[in-house]
Amino acid sequence: MSSNELPFYTQAALLDKYIQDIDPSRDKEIIEVIVDVLRKRKDLRQYFFRNRPSSQWANILWENGFFDSPPPPLETNEGVFSLPYWDVQGFLHEVANEAPEVVLSHNQTIESNGYYISQAIRALCRVSPNIAVMGKENIIDWVNDPNIAGGILDEVYDYIVLLFQGELFDDALDVFNELSKPRLASEFEVRGTRQSTHEPVVTLYDNLMGIEYHEVNVLGELTARMPAIISEALSEHLGNSLKLEGVLLEKPEYEKHSWWRVAVEETGQDLGNSAKDKILKRFIQALTDWANSDFSTFSQYLANLFDDSRKIIYRVGLYFLHKY
Repeated sequence: MSSNELPFYTQAALLDKYIQDIDPSRDKEIIEVIVDVLRKRKDLRQYFFRNRPSSQWANILWENGFFDSPPPPLETNEGVFSLPYWDVQGFLHEVANEAPEVVLSHNQTIESNGYYISQAIRALCRVSPNIAVMGKENIIDWVNDPNIAGGILDEVYDYIVLLFQGELFDDALDVFNELSKPRLASEFEVRGTRQSTHEPVVTLYDNLMGIEYHEVNVLGELTARMPAIISEALSEHLGNSLKLEGVLLEKPEYEKHSWWRVAVEETGQDLGNSAKDKILKRFIQALTDWANSDFSTFSQYLANLFDDSRKIIYRVGLYFLHKY
């Protein structure tokens, strides 16, 4: 009689002996039987994952291809497709800190849509920063993929926080820059309604949900540790947002002008809905934090703003000159 023909409770009893075993791999023949059952019996597979298998199963499941691909979409009676729960990925999330190598391998090999990738990143955020950082290049690639980026933003922010907490500041900055740089709206589908669909240029950072309520202000923390680098990055993002709009308007000189802004500071005179407005606001906040914490080095940077050919940067310099 094959394992597929044995009664449920007979095979469940076998699973019970090994589900929470701290070293199930010692009995390779039994492992082969269980793996076969998990592949062929949906009811026993559900039973297995429902009973919280030990973290030692992560490597066994990895080696036997259970992480190779997520389940296919389900079509409802109304013709709508939904993404089913991926049991093995949910299990990995629960045991992530005990199976970091599998978590990293999963992030480095997964090929799927934004939802399942977001869940892979969630698991990555539960391992140590020194291991999680090895998945950085994959995350940057996903952030730059228009088909994936919109579904992973909040998880990527949590990833930045993890790197920051592990004092991997340069790596945290690398990912932060990818979120905060300007992009053509036509090339990126962003999640939610935080940005006007009429804006030609967007940043993924501005589409983060509930960013103002997050317990860690990544921009503020990075500014405190590397103010010159953050300020220069935001200055570059501001210039690039203007450059992109200039390309769309077929006005290359647009980057140099600042007529689009009544006042560089927040006065209520500007709507502030565009990417360039929001980047400008972050730029001014970073400079303000820098000036308040280390005015000596800030004042040296301030002098550079008056040499910038972009009028908006020059005006930022005037604003701070008058303020301080």
